[in-house]
Amino acid sequence: MWEERDSRITKSVEDFGWHVMGVAGGDAPGDWGYSIGLWHTLRSPEVSALVRRLPAFALNSSE
Repeated sequence: MWEERDSRITKSVEDFGWHVMGVAGGDAPGDWGYSIGLWHTLRSPEVSALVRRLPAFALNSSE
């Protein structure tokens, strides 16, 4: 399982120069993702993105 995932990440970095790994938040307040390969390819800092979940009423509000 690890080898398959690592192979996909490696191929993505080789083909595109970077890869994004998503992490489901589960019981945490939200999901997040991070880049892999930006430093290797572009000498750019890696990036993390955090997503905060909104309560259902906020998504369905008509106001």
